[in-house]
Amino acid sequence: MTLNKDYENIDGKSAVIPGLHDALKRAARAAWNQIQEQHADEHWYAFAFYTNGEGSYIIPTANSEEGLGHAVLRYQSRHGTDGSLSSTSLRWSACDWPYHTEGIEHFDALNDLLYMHRIEKGKGTPESVYELCRTVLREMDQSGDFGFGATREVITLNVLMGDQSNEERVVWATELNPPFTAERLEQELAQGYQAFVTLSAHDRTRST
Repeated sequence: MTLNKDYENIDGKSAVIPGLHDALKRAARAAWNQIQEQHADEHWYAFAFYTNGEGSYIIPTANSEEGLGHAVLRYQSRHGTDGSLSSTSLRWSACDWPYHTEGIEHFDALNDLLYMHRIEKGKGTPESVYELCRTVLREMDQSGDFGFGATREVITLNVLMGDQSNEERVVWATELNPPFTAERLEQELAQGYQAFVTLSAHDRTRST
């Protein structure tokens, strides 16, 4: 793969932001290990880097089947909605996950580097940040951080943002995961959208 100029400037191998690549990998491993150790009995289905349209920060996000259940109960208590529809709708809504940002303290040094780069250079490099995130996830995957075989296929790796199309999520997931895992995500995103539409219609009906 040919890296673009911006990525070469921030991949940790040049003097622009020394150590960014290694800082992200250290932070990600620390967060992922912490999440698993503190919730050892849970069944994980997602680990991702969460950022924004400017690529101005990177934080960890993850969820388990049990975590999804907690999110559904919280949503039901507020809205009184159908549990099955809520589960489908919230499955890939990272900001609603109970483990969104868990381990964020490991990312402080990394985000300081990103901040200083933006101040010193006067611009952001979002595509470069996204590519760096995907590179680190691929390297962790190749090192076995997320397991092998059937264990690995359960977990979907990705780079997520608030304002992000499902198409982009699937494209990046296809790059980062086994084919079966990426195909499952595409199906779950489509189901999640339909559940969201149904729940929204329910909320409108209740408010009239």
